[in-house]
Amino acid sequence: MRRTLAVAALGLALMSGAACTEGDNAGSGSPTSSATGTPAPGSSGTGTASDKQVCDNVQTLVADSTQKFTQELLKAAQAGNTGAAETQAVQAVRKLLGDWASGLRTQSSLAANPELRTALSQWADGLDKTAAGINTAADLEKLSGLDTPELTQAAEKAEKICTT
Repeated sequence: MRRTLAVAALGLALMSGAACTEGDNAGSGSPTSSATGTPAPGSSGTGTASDKQVCDNVQTLVADSTQKFTQELLKAAQAGNTGAAETQAVQAVRKLLGDWASGLRTQSSLAANPELRTALSQWADGLDKTAAGINTAADLEKLSGLDTPELTQAAEKAEKICTT
């Protein structure tokens, strides 16, 4: 389990770094397709200042949450899958995903663009659904890069709105 979680955490960290690099070159490549994809910094095409701020806030939220998620997976890998350590790791990841979803809902409520509001709400729902499915260390191993179709679709929709 330790090795699997460590590999998953490393993969997520690399995907997150690639999304940030790609965003720095907005318009020079295709958007990232991972669920952790983020809008390109300062390149909101939503048409309103409030939506640009929402997109910037989501980018920061995703970067911070991805970093914390990676750290929690690494801690879980180090702790192993025994008793209290397993329970603590599971609870920490569930809380993190819940906080991430809450942050997306906050940004959704601030968005003027109804499609952006919907995408952020769907993304938050996907994170809550993922968190609800985490009950054991074995469930943590299945997370890899939060690469579910539901999360990916919502993240890509938000990214597209923010970058076009």
